[in-house]
Amino acid sequence: QVGAFAGHRAGEACYRCFVGDAFDAEDCDSCAEDGMLGAMAGWTGTFGALQAVRALLDRISAFGDPQWGTVHLLDGMTPAMRSFTIAKDPACSGCGSTA
Repeated sequence: QVGAFAGHRAGEACYRCFVGDAFDAEDCDSCAEDGMLGAMAGWTGTFGALQAVRALLDRISAFGDPQWGTVHLLDGMTPAMRSFTIAKDPACSGCGSTA
C-alpha cells in the first residue's frame, strides 16, 4: 500500500481516517511471517518515493499531484495496481471536527 494523506487540509482525509483508532498487535501479521518478495519492497519503495516528490511539488508543477487521500494497492502476483480514495471522516479523532 502506498498513499499520501493531508488531514491538515480542509476536506482531505488523514491516515487515521484510513486505519481508524483501533490497533491490535495480535491481529497484525509481519512481513517476516507472511513472506516478502524483495522486488515488491523495491517497487513499493520506488512508488512511495515518487509520491513524496509529488507532495513536494504540489501546486508548483503539473507533476506535483500527490493524489491526497488515494491509496494504491500494489499486487505483484498479477501484476497490477488498484487505487481508491479515502473519504474524510467527520468523527476522526485525528482530523475530524472533534479533534
